[in-house]
Amino acid sequence: MRRLPQVHDLYPGRAFVVCLALIQSAAGAVPPTVGGVITASTFGGSLSAAPGSFIEIYGADLANTTRQWSTADFDGLRAPTSLDGVTVTVGGQSAFVYYVSPGQVDALLPSGISAGRQALTVGRAGSISAPYSLEVSTTQPGLWAPANFNAGGRQYAAAVFPDYRTFVLPPGTIPGVLSRQAHPGETIILLGTGFGAVTPDIPAGSIVTELHQVVSPLTFSFGQTPVTPAYAGLMPSSGAVGLYQFNLVVPSIPDNDAVPFTFTLGGVPGTQTLFIAVNAAGRTGIGTASSIQVNGVDRTYTLYIPANFQPGTSGLVILMHGMTGHAVGMDSWTQMNDKADQAGFALACPQSTENYAGVTQWDYFYYPYWAGPEPDDTGFLRQLIDTLQATIHPDPKRIYLTGHSAGAFMSYRGAVELSSRIAAIASVSGTIFGTPVTDFRLAPKAGGPVSVLMLHGDVDGAVPYCGNSPDFRYATQDQTFDYWAANNGCSAFDTTAPLCNYSTPLANVSGKRATNCLANTEVRIYKLIGGVHTWYTQPMNDPKQVPYNPALGSTVGVTTNDLIWNFFAAHPKQ
Repeated sequence: MRRLPQVHDLYPGRAFVVCLALIQSAAGAVPPTVGGVITASTFGGSLSAAPGSFIEIYGADLANTTRQWSTADFDGLRAPTSLDGVTVTVGGQSAFVYYVSPGQVDALLPSGISAGRQALTVGRAGSISAPYSLEVSTTQPGLWAPANFNAGGRQYAAAVFPDYRTFVLPPGTIPGVLSRQAHPGETIILLGTGFGAVTPDIPAGSIVTELHQVVSPLTFSFGQTPVTPAYAGLMPSSGAVGLYQFNLVVPSIPDNDAVPFTFTLGGVPGTQTLFIAVNAAGRTGIGTASSIQVNGVDRTYTLYIPANFQPGTSGLVILMHGMTGHAVGMDSWTQMNDKADQAGFALACPQSTENYAGVTQWDYFYYPYWAGPEPDDTGFLRQLIDTLQATIHPDPKRIYLTGHSAGAFMSYRGAVELSSRIAAIASVSGTIFGTPVTDFRLAPKAGGPVSVLMLHGDVDGAVPYCGNSPDFRYATQDQTFDYWAANNGCSAFDTTAPLCNYSTPLANVSGKRATNCLANTEVRIYKLIGGVHTWYTQPMNDPKQVPYNPALGSTVGVTTNDLIWNFFAAHPKQ
């Protein structure tokens, strides 16, 4: 009988692995082979990894299939620890398996792994690899910077604007990738991994459903200019696991397509050499993020003050995001900050609270789905106006509300309940109320006249133009227009035709206007022909393009923002 060679350092754990390997060999199974491990290569690719960070495992015979996890693999909010029979353990704990293939397995390290050298193994259908020694650190931070973001020998950070489509790069840097330079005062978003503990604590491998702030002090720098992130924590988006998100307001620095971009975590500099593109000429104002207390609740908002804002004479536009949206990035998604630079008005973007499902939402007429008492969103708007009136001093006769979707709904409520303060509102894809189908309430009477501009796509599937929805009872555009025309005491109409025939928009009525109203107010609607549920930034006066309205032109405007500001500028409070 053949004897095994003597192994002097055969401790029990290693003896188990050796015996298991012999059993697998006798059975004809080829165990996985681990050849190397790094942190996610698009986040720096370090040889040391932190708990809760992604790693890439390279080797042979690691899996029999090739795929990444899907929602079906999750156990509720918990990521899978096995994917097609492939498992990963580190320090005796199960990691979360994100991607499998014969030559590479990606995994998210679990929480609670001690710092130092830890044994990593890969299992495949009962076969287990020999241990691989992985260095584990408390933190090992890295920012998202994929290889294709290397241009001219410079590795750019993959910073993105809040539309999550446009990247912060010199235009045309990467074929097929929409990009432009960031302007001072704009918010940009970066993603990272390995930034360590957060508060409140959450186990690694869980879908993040609320805000979790990074514990260690974190500072970013654009060249020599330090910036404290407006948000630094786990990515609070549905379906995100293991990613950190950092929202930064770009500081006022000179134009440079290759600004050195660095960070320090807990006083320790990051190891990546990164760049970012900034164009100061396009944005000359100052952007800030602030909060106020409303009935004991901390309510936040962003504020952009253009360089040509004049206290006492310039206006204030309050721009509200839609359901699931956020204040941060609303200015750049709508491009309303560009309009603020052109026209000189201050732009405030307030943040809503969350509904019972943890989704951002406004308390418009008559949204019912709250986990507790309804938020006082009208009180928030009132207090926001008071705060800005006392600090930046806009013309009190030029206070305006606008918003998209639920933000438009809230604009209507603000006009009803704050009519003495609001000169005009503009609704984009909204209406004056929305209720469950069993709730037959109508909007209450407004306190006074307010000018109202309505922009709505006739094929909007989320908030139908004519209100026909199986799940929710929305006011039609006819109802909304008629409410404000009556409220404002208007006596002149450019047409008496309705906007809708029951649930169908009338093809030959592309708009409506009510004038000769109290306090020189006006009510006007433009049907965006072919328009859906979004905020359009392109011109809408070309009949060959969607959306289109024949009444648009140089006088009233051809883009959403031009239409809104021209209407606002023509209707100060009387």
